[in-house]
Amino acid sequence: MLPDFAPAGNGAGGGNPFRDSAGARSSKGGKGSGIVRADRVTAAVELVTHFDRTSQLSEAYRDLRASILLSASADRSPKSLLFTSSLKGEGKTATCVNLAITMAQANEKVLVVDCDLGNPHIHRIFGLTSANGVSTFLSGTSTNSLPLIQFSPEYRLFVFPAGRIPPNPPELIGSMRMRKCLAALAQHFDHILIDGPPLLSSVDARILASFVDGVVLVIKGKTTKKAVGRSRRLLRDAHARILGTMLNNVDPRVSGLNDSSKHHWTAAGDAAKSSDTAGRPCIVH
Repeated sequence: MLPDFAPAGNGAGGGNPFRDSAGARSSKGGKGSGIVRADRVTAAVELVTHFDRTSQLSEAYRDLRASILLSASADRSPKSLLFTSSLKGEGKTATCVNLAITMAQANEKVLVVDCDLGNPHIHRIFGLTSANGVSTFLSGTSTNSLPLIQFSPEYRLFVFPAGRIPPNPPELIGSMRMRKCLAALAQHFDHILIDGPPLLSSVDARILASFVDGVVLVIKGKTTKKAVGRSRRLLRDAHARILGTMLNNVDPRVSGLNDSSKHHWTAAGDAAKSSDTAGRPCIVH
């Protein structure tokens, strides 16, 4: 039974500064259930790992899962992972949710957290409601009337949606409440995958990077080296542990990579062996 992480508060009845996230749909569930169950949906992002498990791309995501889990420290694999990018539209959300699905398919208890509070997408992808979520909890305005963590039986994973769009995302993300929330969630899930905002458009991602066990930087093939370099410096300044980079939407005929996949995982451990866009060696899917 999952705990209800929502604190007692004034509810959404009066003086609520939040905006509803566009496109949210109500999900099935009831008071006191601890879980809201989602209907079957048509996802906004191509969830290839669910709908086409035998494809080359699905296999690439499973390889990515293995690579991340093998990037363990001496005592344990990274439990909380932040997915971010330099700019909007580089594929961080798709990478996050597809990796989460592969972990759930391996019978792991997985939670996806939408911390892109200004531009939330996770609830739409999984067909869930976002009336309450991360922002509701962090602001202290949530009540126990609607569980904040939702379950999708189709994808066999849990989702903590962003909630309504707040006027002050950095203040909420940077609060001690956020840090304590992640610590509490880590007691109940095998893996916590966080979809964060882009690094160059928000300070939120840098804050989150300092809270988690590891960061995956997603890079679209057309993103400039200057933007990637700046993102890496920001992560280093935040003392983040960069597990590696996901080079996304790459034409191997142009890039010189030796396979037909458009997705390439670049591990963080052997940086000296490579001089690619991310400055790290490719483990090719």
